[in-house]
Amino acid sequence: MKKSLSIAIDGPAASGKSTLAEALAEKLGYLYFDTGAMYRAVTLAALRRGTSLSDHAALAKLAREAEIDLRPASRNDGRLSDVFLEGEDVTWDIRTKEVDVNVSDVSAVPEVRAALTEQQRRIGLRGGVVMAGRDIGTVVLPGADLKIYLDASPEERARRRHSELVAQGKNPEYEKVLAALVERDKIDSSRAVAPLKPADDAIILKTDGMEREEVLEHTLGLVAERGGPVAGSGYRVGLANWLFRYTFRPLFRLLFRLLCRIRIEGLENVPPKGPYIIAYNHVSNFEPPFVIAFWPYFPEAVAGADVFHRKAINLFVRGYGAIPVRRGEYDRKVIETMLEVLASGRALAIAPEGGRSHDPGLRQARAGVAWLMDRARVPVVPVGISGTSDEMLRQALRGKRPPLTLRIGPAFNLPPIEGRGEDRRAARQANADLVMRHIAGLVAPEHWGVYKPLGE
Repeated sequence: MKKSLSIAIDGPAASGKSTLAEALAEKLGYLYFDTGAMYRAVTLAALRRGTSLSDHAALAKLAREAEIDLRPASRNDGRLSDVFLEGEDVTWDIRTKEVDVNVSDVSAVPEVRAALTEQQRRIGLRGGVVMAGRDIGTVVLPGADLKIYLDASPEERARRRHSELVAQGKNPEYEKVLAALVERDKIDSSRAVAPLKPADDAIILKTDGMEREEVLEHTLGLVAERGGPVAGSGYRVGLANWLFRYTFRPLFRLLFRLLCRIRIEGLENVPPKGPYIIAYNHVSNFEPPFVIAFWPYFPEAVAGADVFHRKAINLFVRGYGAIPVRRGEYDRKVIETMLEVLASGRALAIAPEGGRSHDPGLRQARAGVAWLMDRARVPVVPVGISGTSDEMLRQALRGKRPPLTLRIGPAFNLPPIEGRGEDRRAARQANADLVMRHIAGLVAPEHWGVYKPLGE
């Protein structure tokens, strides 16, 4: 039986720790507890009452007596939770600039931390809790089952904070936001009491260039490694696969750009998150890494079982964590795995043709792909790839730099498959053909093969 974990997430201001903690708690069914909100509420109370921030005794008394409560978010205005001070909703009041510049001084007072830490610790030790702050893993929950230190460069964090403020209808200057964050980092890391630093056994996760979904999926993998529940479904990506992905994708991107002339179109059509199916044409061994290298986040992928036995490719398909499929065979376990991928909210990349064509012309799609799509009932994102071939690598190494184009079409939904027997099989093939016609609309006419785009 999976155990309920206590999870500590620390990090500097605007590193995304609160966002991650809230999403993680929702996925796992855990209690989300933003400890930083408690210190902000005490700071707001002190400012409102005119309490001197240098009067530690008065601040400690205020921290002990103030009625502070955190509840699930009641409005869809960007808040992660409702924060109440003496019964008043102060969710956004505690995020003002005045509170920002003073909360570090208040949270550094030993008596204030003592007044709030004990309550936080009691809650955390129950398990099934995700806590975010700046000293959770070092002070509040030193015995947490999983400790994560979320970090990013000051520039990246300033960009995120600036975007949040703009979304709230404010118009701050990016340079001032950056300067405030740099000063905040200096204060938090140099204070005498509970300075900002990762716990000795914390996993440090740098999130520059990572989407929120990627950070969440990586963290869910860490939870699973600790014996915690796997959210959404029984499917998870192993830690070794995540490390491979973050290591090799930048290398693949660089190699493609160095060896070929790359053109990417339609990125605005990529859904912000899954579940959905990426359907692409498959001419050679280069389409799958091409899609994965330039997709905005990591999709899961399907690969023919035979490629797992090829020495030159085995390292990459196993390292990435591709799902092996035996072409032309029904494998219930594999089908269930692909459905679990989609049920977990991920994107799944599939070649409807079922394998390499070795020719730019589109081949007839396999009806089994449409059967999977009908079972999953998720959108399909068509992708047309032009320029790949079995000879592409040789051409590139000779300095010819072949042009490669990846076009992403708008997502669409397939009609439900109805009927029985032959009618049902025909409906499956019709849906598979419909997917290929969408792909045909993304490649040049000389690559249409047995399909023509819709409207032709």
